[in-house]
Amino acid sequence: LVIITTLVILLVSLIYNRYKSKQKQNTILESKVKERTKDLRITNEKLLAELSNRKLAEEALKESEVRFRTISENAPVLINSFDKDGRCLFWNQQCNKTFGWTIEEINEHDIAMALFYPDPVVREEVIRSVTTDPDGNFREWHPVTKDGKILSIMWANFSLPNGQVFSMGYDITKRKLAEEALSESEAKLNALFTSLTEMVVIHELILNNTGEAIDYRIID
Repeated sequence: LVIITTLVILLVSLIYNRYKSKQKQNTILESKVKERTKDLRITNEKLLAELSNRKLAEEALKESEVRFRTISENAPVLINSFDKDGRCLFWNQQCNKTFGWTIEEINEHDIAMALFYPDPVVREEVIRSVTTDPDGNFREWHPVTKDGKILSIMWANFSLPNGQVFSMGYDITKRKLAEEALSESEAKLNALFTSLTEMVVIHELILNNTGEAIDYRIID
């Protein structure tokens, strides 16, 4: 009986110790699970916040792109963009109006720049300036329009953070023609005065407050 009692006590003690050990392990496991759950919750909250901020940033970027495209499309200056393969990515209304080509017509050609710059040497320099070497400085170029008219355009090329290059320009053809006409007129006038055998004096009338001539002074 004593032996049986002893065995029962030992068995109960063993079971109890295993129970306590198991309970301790469960407690440790539950604690780890709680900590891990907390970490996952914090990580999940950070991830959701990051996704929310990223979504807001993407929406802001899209809105900014729409505003930029709208302004560029309707700007009274020439704005366009070509990629490294020569494909036209952007061509605003002023470009369409000035050159006569639509973006669809431009991209139908294998070498789009050849439409504007027939000379291959000049064309290569232009392509380099609008793709790999945009310096933001205005420079005069002489592109050809759809109807064959040669223009004088001041172009500058700007690289955006995403690597895309935009070109901005304004037409100075009329101003150049006016300057050339004025220079030619001055040359003719100088030639006329030089060829005269009699003395010529250029003078300027001096007017009073009512617009009446009261005197004169010699200019040349």
